[in-house]
Amino acid sequence: MESKIRALEKIYDVYEAFTADLDLSCVKGCSFCCTCNVTLTGLEAVYLLETLEKDVQMGLFEKLDRHFPEKRFVPQTTTNRFAELCINGQEAPQEENDPYWGTCPLLAEELCPVYRARPFGCRSLISESPCRETGYARIPPLALTVNNALLQYIEHIDQGGVFGNLSDVLSVFSTERVCKEYKKTEPSFDSIRSQFPRIKERVLKNRKIPALLVPPEHRTRIAPLLKEISNID
Repeated sequence: MESKIRALEKIYDVYEAFTADLDLSCVKGCSFCCTCNVTLTGLEAVYLLETLEKDVQMGLFEKLDRHFPEKRFVPQTTTNRFAELCINGQEAPQEENDPYWGTCPLLAEELCPVYRARPFGCRSLISESPCRETGYARIPPLALTVNNALLQYIEHIDQGGVFGNLSDVLSVFSTERVCKEYKKTEPSFDSIRSQFPRIKERVLKNRKIPALLVPPEHRTRIAPLLKEISNID
């Protein structure tokens, strides 16, 4: 688990350096993109929770219980499964996602209480213009490619683990038993899911990278970034 956490932190650091060179409108207190539709892996959930004191963790779970979103994005496929479907010429399942379903249940006064440990799904929601004005994020094309590639790597290092909506995944990790299970070398997806029949159809199994989703026009530009994280296996 420690090696996976180090790999995750490396990906976060690489992405922070990449976005530092972009001209973005994102500022503290801009929470338009902080919706209840953010997704994360189990590894990211472990990382997030381990940065918090036990009493803060309990407060987070209590807040989630009070504000668990009734309507939220429930992914039908992971990024690497989507890549597999593309390689095989198969159709990806339809996804239903609406930013107006509500805000992130953890948000407090337009600020994120777990900002330093926020998952990549949050980190990658960047925009060249204020989202409140346009109603959507204007993500640079190269950044979209980087986002997809790093999502694939994060899923890859957590293969066999779980993936889903932030609310669903964090509710799974509210029990110490699951946290201990996840800290094994290879977490058991079936074992974890069987303990939570209420959401067992709402979490997916992480997969290894079948091929990176990098279009030809971005391959040269993204190569140095991918080289930095090429040893995370």
